[in-house]
Order: sequence, then C-alpha cells, then structure tokens
Amino acid sequence: MRITIDNNQAMILVEAISKIIMGDYENLTKNELMIFDKLSDKIGDEQRREVSPKKKKAMIEATNVRIRKAKEKIENAINILRMEDRPITIYSVSKKSGVSYNTASKYAKLINGA
Repeated sequence: MRITIDNNQAMILVEAISKIIMGDYENLTKNELMIFDKLSDKIGDEQRREVSPKKKKAMIEATNVRIRKAKEKIENAINILRMEDRPITIYSVSKKSGVSYNTASKYAKLINGA
C-alpha cells in the first residue's frame, strides 16, 4: 500500500510522532491530529486486491520451480563433496551449491542423510 503525502504533511507527521514517542499526547496540534485523521481515512479506503486464480497458479508453479532447482543444486553439491571426500555439512553444501545457508538448512534431512 502506498500513501502519498506532501513535504508539509510529512514534517507535521514527524513532529506528531515525536510528541507521541515522548508521551506528550495533550500537546498535539489541530494540524497534527488532522494529518492523522487523513492518513487513517486513506488507509481505511485502501482495499486489498484479489489475486486471480490464474496468477495464484502461476505463483505456485514458480515456487515449485525454485524449490526443484534448489534441491537439484543441493543434490549435485552433495555428490561433488562425496567425490572430493569432503565433509558434508549444511555449510559446505550451501557453499558448494551456491544456495543460501537458510535454503540449505531446509534440506537438513537430505544433507544429514548423505
């Protein structure tokens, strides 16, 4: 969600937030309260867009492709590490495969079973 405000509104908002952080609620000006009301209205008016079934299907397919590619990279890295007679750990597999450590850790069962 994107809400556009001008520089003057931004400055008023910063001042209001500073007062709120300091617990100085009573000294909020009419302008500061008005900016909060306008932002609340804008946020309330924003509606979430529904994702079409076609787009959902495409997103699922793209995710499955990424998962398959990551798993292939990890399996290849495990095989290379075996051939090199090197220890097979999540860290070594992630480095050899080029996937992130977090991605490799999702496949810990596959790695630890190697």
